[in-house]
Amino acid sequence: MKKGLSICYLLILITLFPVGISGYWAFGNASNGNILMNMFSTSRVYYVPKWSFIMTYGLIFIQLVVSTLIYSQPTFATLEEKIVDDRKGSYSLRNVIPRLISRSIFTIMATLLAAMLPFFSSFNAILGAIGYTPLVFVIPMIFYIIVLKPSRHTTTFWINVTLIITFSIISILGCLASIHQLIIDMKKYHLFANI
Repeated sequence: MKKGLSICYLLILITLFPVGISGYWAFGNASNGNILMNMFSTSRVYYVPKWSFIMTYGLIFIQLVVSTLIYSQPTFATLEEKIVDDRKGSYSLRNVIPRLISRSIFTIMATLLAAMLPFFSSFNAILGAIGYTPLVFVIPMIFYIIVLKPSRHTTTFWINVTLIITFSIISILGCLASIHQLIIDMKKYHLFANI
């Protein structure tokens, strides 16, 4: 597992950091929340080939479908407890139709919410600051200290404590910045502004 995690973090460093650094170098604070919007001017002059937009949006669509299937399963399971008959088979018509209807309604409502809020990326930033940053960078270090109980006199212990404190501060600052951006966006936009 350690080797797998090391490879994952190495791939993230190799692929995401150069993109983030070069994107900030190119666009600075003027970068749009939707990074693809930075690739063409206001007069719709493309800075990259049009096929790359089509391919990128296609890959984003596939990633969103997969993410929805994975991360929405607990929600679907909770919904389906009340509408599915366990005595019938999983793929019986009695169970497939309610599943299809409930999942479709859930997806339609989520899509409607995303389309309704033009500052949806600010919500994503808040979720990232509150949920993903601690989950990825803080909690594993805390578990490491709790489970392996390294001595307070070792370098490993203090590296983990430093990482916990650093990423907790980053998470708090990211949350505050996201809330600030959300307040700015709420003053500027109205519902369904991007449609």
